Amino acid sequence: MVVNLDLLTYAGNLRNLADLEERQHYCFVCGDIADANFVAEVMAEAQIDPVVHFAPESHGDRSISDPQSLVRTNIPGTQVLLEAARRYAIDSGKSDRGSGGICHTGSNTALCKPFSGT
Repeated sequence: MVVNLDLLTYAGNLRNLADLEERQHYCFVCGDIADANFVAEVMAEAQIDPVVHFAPESHGDRSISDPQSLVRTNIPGTQVLLEAARRYAIDSGKSDRGSGGICHTGSNTALCKPFSGT
C-alpha cells in the first residue's frame, strides 16, 4: 500500500493525483507531518513498511515570507516521521534490531545516510 500523506498547503494540489485515485494500492491522507499522534496512527492503520519522505517544504523563496512553515515541516516534521517509523518498526516486530532498523540496505549493521555524501 502506498500512502501519500500531505497537508496540501500552497504547493499541494489534489488534482495532480487524480490518476492515482482508483489504484487499489494507493490512498491519499490529508494531514500534518509534524503531528506525531496522527503520523503514528496512519502508520499503524496502514501497516506501513517502507517510508519515503519526498520534498518537504521545497520552495526556498517561501521561507522569506513564511519561515515558520518551512522550518516546522522540514525539521520537526521530518523528525516526527523518522521517530514514528522507528517506533512502528519496533512495535510491529518489523525491525530485526532493537533500535528500530529503519533503513534496510541488506545488512543489519549498515547505516543509511543518503545525504552524507553531499
